[in-house]
Amino acid sequence: MMIRRFRFLAGVFFLLATNCILWGQGQVGTLKGTILDPAGAVVPGAAVVITNNATGEEHKATSTSAGAYTIPYVPAGTYMVRVTAPGFRTSEAQNVIVRVAETLTFNVTMQVGSINESVTVSDTAPLLESGTAEIGRYINQAEYKSWPLLLVTASGRFKNSFSTACREQPGVHLKARSTEGRNTPMRF
Repeated sequence: MMIRRFRFLAGVFFLLATNCILWGQGQVGTLKGTILDPAGAVVPGAAVVITNNATGEEHKATSTSAGAYTIPYVPAGTYMVRVTAPGFRTSEAQNVIVRVAETLTFNVTMQVGSINESVTVSDTAPLLESGTAEIGRYINQAEYKSWPLLLVTASGRFKNSFSTACREQPGVHLKARSTEGRNTPMRF
């Protein structure tokens, strides 16, 4: 009885510890960049606001004294980026795509003028992610579902079914609920 309780508590602890680790693995990305003037000098104190095109959700940041800004934990989606700074025209960029686990570098060059004037840039996302040295590609749900599920059993054989792979593990007994409400071992 004591061993069963210990195993249960160890399992609960494992699940809680894993949950904390996996919490950071959400469907978010990061948007960062530098705000520059036409001469290439940094623009400190610029207000950066990104708006999700689908939900209208806004995320805000202010550029540092080095002109840099970072907006972490941005849900994946398509955004409109708006940058304002005193003495410069408002700059807007449409269709900026933030992907899951991506650090997108999006630099903005401000134009001198009144804050009431605006410059709108509509461009496609760059093919190269220059924010990190990671190599990878994004796949759609249909491609993911078409992949075969291959599991290795204890004997080293490949199986394409979770229940088939589990059946061959030593000490594993799958149970099914019987009509009387008791758990009975499944026979294969």
